[in-house]
Amino acid sequence: MSRAQKAAKKALAEILRDWEEPHGSGSILDQKWLLRLEADEHGHTMIEVRPSRPHCPCCLIDLTDLKIKVEKHRKISSIYIKVADVPDAHRWTDAINT
Repeated sequence: MSRAQKAAKKALAEILRDWEEPHGSGSILDQKWLLRLEADEHGHTMIEVRPSRPHCPCCLIDLTDLKIKVEKHRKISSIYIKVADVPDAHRWTDAINT
């Protein structure tokens, strides 16, 4: 694992540790919300999440805000947020990452 990869993973974990699920159900790092976290050797990151309420627009807004915050971190080159286990998950993913 490269230094950039380790630094990106650590930085992302620190951000996610403090990021609360928008409905007050706890940290987004909980396994019921965060399904996968990856970082490559260039500091590009990807997380796969399951929103707590699949039809709630505030979950979509919250994930967009999370993306903006993560992109501001100097040790993270980019973030891709993939949404899973909700109807039209590809549409959520596209909305967040464009």
